Amino acid sequence: MNINKKSAMALLVGMALLAASALASAQEQGQKKEKKAWEIGAGVSGMNYVRTTVYDFEQLSNGEYRFKLEDKHLYGGPNLYVARELTPWLYVDAQGTFGIARYRTDNGDKMGYSILVGPGLQFRPFTKSDWIVPYARVGINYFWKNFDAVYIGKFKNDPTGQAKWEAEDEWNKSLSEDKDRYIPVTAGLGVIGWVSNRIGIGIQADYNYDLGGKGKNFAQGTARLIYRFGGKDKRRATAEKYYAGIPEKIQYVEKIVEKPVEVEKIVEKEIPSKELLAEIVQNVNFDFDKDIITSESAAVLDTVADVISHYPKARFLIAGYTDARGTESYNEDLSIRRAKAVYQALVDRGVNESQLVYRGFGKRNSLVPYKASHAERRGDRKVVLEVVTDDMFWNFLKSR
Repeated sequence: MNINKKSAMALLVGMALLAASALASAQEQGQKKEKKAWEIGAGVSGMNYVRTTVYDFEQLSNGEYRFKLEDKHLYGGPNLYVARELTPWLYVDAQGTFGIARYRTDNGDKMGYSILVGPGLQFRPFTKSDWIVPYARVGINYFWKNFDAVYIGKFKNDPTGQAKWEAEDEWNKSLSEDKDRYIPVTAGLGVIGWVSNRIGIGIQADYNYDLGGKGKNFAQGTARLIYRFGGKDKRRATAEKYYAGIPEKIQYVEKIVEKPVEVEKIVEKEIPSKELLAEIVQNVNFDFDKDIITSESAAVLDTVADVISHYPKARFLIAGYTDARGTESYNEDLSIRRAKAVYQALVDRGVNESQLVYRGFGKRNSLVPYKASHAERRGDRKVVLEVVTDDMFWNFLKSR
């Protein structure tokens, strides 16, 4: 099989088409309320691929011999990446790197190219980690290059015709062949740090090993920017960790007195679930540029205070938000005043203030553009209630 530079470029284009196909599939799933995640990324890779060249062998006038030695260890190029979630702990991926390496010939330095492409499996055991995701990876690749990386050869222009040179590195002992194409297996470790719900930065280190024993073994490091489609909402998953285990139902004991006998009757009453409680509080809204709770929101706070009264040991974070209109500093202050207004309203309704803490987050989570109407931006002018179960997190909030 004759593989040249055009074939290598075709393989890299194939990776790009695969990523585009994944993007189209993810967008189609987005309309169907997708459950599995797609990850598409691009970045750069560096490869520790040793390339030894011996040249300009000559005999000096004093009878001694001299030659030049060039030993290059690193080269790299662009990397493409696409991955698909099978389960929360198992992903299948395809990765490809197009390498650009300078190498020496009898006619001087030239530019060489390589392609490393293949599928793999990622094992992500820490399924509860939402923002920092470490993983282990195994895979198989196709490797092709068009430049020399030999470890043994003869000196050119040697008047004796007998001198030979040999070289080796720690990962390639006694390697005498220079194969331009082979099938290495790969094993490595990586980590993805998600900086938002959809965008992450990935770092991956791999070791490529030729099972045939005639190709070169080498390490590879990759850094890439990743965009994610589908999958669970990381923001919601993080917030839910702080919800207390509020039961779906609660039992009240009602005493019915009939002289002269007192009878106890158990009445089962539905109360909001932990998710519904948060949604109820989101109905507490404010008029534009105001920190006064609207009249229709007062009844909502009555319900919230009643639910909280049954859980005297629960702890709650009251988070205030504004819409997108206005400066950062002004909205920060306005969101604090709105959170404090809800805090005071709940205390006035009998909630123990030791159970509450409030914070303002300005317009950083607003969803509606600032050019939209007041009515459209009303949903961003809200307060969110989160139940805090983590002691260290609660102590941090109380200390500020």
